[in-house]
Amino acid sequence: VNRRKRNGAVYGTTVNFVSLFKRWLATRCFLAGAVVVVLFGSACAPLLMWRGAGKLPDDAYVLPVEGLRQVGNRCGPNTLAMLLSAAGDSVSEAQVAAEIQNKTVDAALTIDLLLYARRRGFPADFERGNEQLLIRTLSEGKPTILLLNLARGSPWPIYGQPLWHYVVVYGFSLSERLLFVHSGVGPKRLSFDKLDNMWRPAGFWMMHLGIPLNAQSSEDQLALFK
Repeated sequence: VNRRKRNGAVYGTTVNFVSLFKRWLATRCFLAGAVVVVLFGSACAPLLMWRGAGKLPDDAYVLPVEGLRQVGNRCGPNTLAMLLSAAGDSVSEAQVAAEIQNKTVDAALTIDLLLYARRRGFPADFERGNEQLLIRTLSEGKPTILLLNLARGSPWPIYGQPLWHYVVVYGFSLSERLLFVHSGVGPKRLSFDKLDNMWRPAGFWMMHLGIPLNAQSSEDQLALFK
């Protein structure tokens, strides 16, 4: 127990295993280096940052992208497999990971996601995005992969260390200011207010396959995302 004075009073602080575990978790998900910040995604983490899918708002715009549960640290291959399968090119997360997962850091480079999609015949591209471009891209029927730093959206302190994660954005609600996201552990909702804080550290990186899917807004579409 450490003791310190504050405003004349003495306070005791106990170093406990919860704080040590948070440090371990952050270290496990940390990818050092400025270049790595924008190139790698670490899949440690679909933490409980967002609400579940729930009932769709009346103005919801969703694209028919079926969610996949990711295995291990394979959020990059997982998100790309979702996009390719939605576009009619059925491929598994394991197949994608076998070709693009970097064994040194157990993560996927953004450029390798792009090149893999192009090798499959898609005019894929990535861009420096913003809220307006993301909504326009989705409105054109193009589900989009984002690279986020989940530590910036965490309700718990993670000591400033990044927690990188790829997600698929498959829809939005303007009235609720929400994005509908496949996080690797099921469908989630991400508010626009949280998006900027988590997206900015990755340079607002976004990627799509360059082809549109058919948009649907029926409540029945939730069955695809469970």
